[in-house]
Amino acid sequence: LLAQREGHTELGVALAEGANLSPAVVVCEMLDDETGEALSPADARAYANRHGFAYLEGREVLERCR
Repeated sequence: LLAQREGHTELGVALAEGANLSPAVVVCEMLDDETGEALSPADARAYANRHGFAYLEGREVLERCR
């Protein structure tokens, strides 16, 4: 799947399959409360850190799946 396209959906499916889970995922965009624009990677990482969530960049998923 990742050989054809490296989008959010494909990365999510690869992540689920890598964890031996069913390849069904929900992908969502994190938006800024004030502007409605997508969060920058730095802001998304900061949010994850504040709330105790894991944060992965797409390239990290690719590195582990190849």
